[in-house]
Amino acid sequence: MDISENKLLEGPLMTNEREKEEAKVALEELLHQIQVIHLELKIVRNWSYFVFFFWRWYACQLDQTS
Repeated sequence: MDISENKLLEGPLMTNEREKEEAKVALEELLHQIQVIHLELKIVRNWSYFVFFFWRWYACQLDQTS
């Protein structure tokens, strides 16, 4: 095998490795986005619990004063 044949074999392998790295980076970015959305949903859920129970407490206070 001479040098030109060796370069032909390295070309697709180098491209494949680069594609794997790009795919890995894209997956890491997606994972980060999913984690951020999950955290935001968790915050919204916790606030909704607070609002719901505060509303129920306030409604009970109004009933007691009537």
